[in-house]
Amino acid sequence: MQYVNKIRSFYKDIFSLDKDSHNISPVYVNRHKEKDFLIVGTGPSLKKNWKKIGELQTKYNLITMGANNIGDFIQPDYHCFTNKKRFINYSHTIGNKSKVLIGEHISIQVVKKHYGRYFEIIPYLNDHDASFNIENGIIRASCRTVGVLMIANAIVMGARKIFVVGMDGYKDIINTGSDIHFYSENNSRNDSQNDYFLTIDYYNNKFLNEIKFYLESNNRESFSIVTPTTYQDNYCAIDQFL
Repeated sequence: MQYVNKIRSFYKDIFSLDKDSHNISPVYVNRHKEKDFLIVGTGPSLKKNWKKIGELQTKYNLITMGANNIGDFIQPDYHCFTNKKRFINYSHTIGNKSKVLIGEHISIQVVKKHYGRYFEIIPYLNDHDASFNIENGIIRASCRTVGVLMIANAIVMGARKIFVVGMDGYKDIINTGSDIHFYSENNSRNDSQNDYFLTIDYYNNKFLNEIKFYLESNNRESFSIVTPTTYQDNYCAIDQFL
């Protein structure tokens, strides 16, 4: 409880979750400058490619960042949540060695109820139509999904190379009727939900390309999605790096 009160006081005074929080830089800017990152999504391709992913991790000594139910698969260096429902459902999977990153739109009260240890806030603008940019460590767009947001957050932390795995996209999965994640959330999908995922797919592609443009415009190496994906503009097979 002492930890929780300390966190609550700190973020209320220094990193408040009100409208002004968009103007406060996160504490982790350039924390891992020039280090290489592995962003771990939750697509079905994870299980099929995990051996090669492990080889990639070993070769480049990657800092790992994963989200949601990834704790049942690996214990990442950073465990991220931006969706309140998934935080509530999967906070119990957070490993003891993982640092926790919470999207600023999950309230302190929810975090306090379901997680009692230290965490850090991801500041970002919750606007799907905003063009991607980073200013003083603050991500000036929603990035639409936590997977894409993690790529942006690795940039904020100073990443050099960024490898992405498990970001399969939704089009092929919807067409085949298979699970969206490497695990099952036991949710049946109807046409309306499939349309929703296709909309997410559109925004993911939008933000991925905008992030790529941002990196190239700032003379930084772009990221690579290295497991099978529908986001072909940013795909490079993992074998190319082993």
